[in-house]
Amino acid sequence: ENGARLVKVDENDNKVPVYDEQVKPEYTLSFIDKPEEKQLNDAVFLGWIKKEPPLNRSQTVYQIEPTNFLENKKFLTTLQKVLSEHVYDAPGIQGLANEVKTGWMNIPDLRTVTGSTIRTAGLAAEDILGIVQLNEGEMVKGSYKPMDIYRTVTPKGLVQLDNYLHDKLLEELERIQTTA
Repeated sequence: ENGARLVKVDENDNKVPVYDEQVKPEYTLSFIDKPEEKQLNDAVFLGWIKKEPPLNRSQTVYQIEPTNFLENKKFLTTLQKVLSEHVYDAPGIQGLANEVKTGWMNIPDLRTVTGSTIRTAGLAAEDILGIVQLNEGEMVKGSYKPMDIYRTVTPKGLVQLDNYLHDKLLEELERIQTTA
């Protein structure tokens, strides 16, 4: 079957569209849906997972982990562009900045959250989206620096952003797709 299927990608009920283009040996992952008459622009793919049977056929749950995931560098570039433009206005990130107050603060991927606690210290580098400079609890505009070894998928799961940044990412992906 061609087209998107919205599938669970982990036990936390996170879902992304997965596309099976049948001629390729992997499934394509994207946060946006593809109109049936249009191909997705390469830049909107998170990456690809090997075609293997789902963990649970009735729910179509796919195991996405570093060993079966190929990251799309174009998507990662888009993600970092969105963060560099919008991280300063993200309420959740501003809340963290108010706690840290001064210096450089890690911007964590929310896949690292346990319970309701968001940590900015003691994270694996691959789980840190980037860093931003703080001055008295305020993020210094233009100071965001991406973490070069950040990964879209780690053993902790698929990229997860706060709602504000996720919405901004979706807007950018839709913009890229409609201008393709």
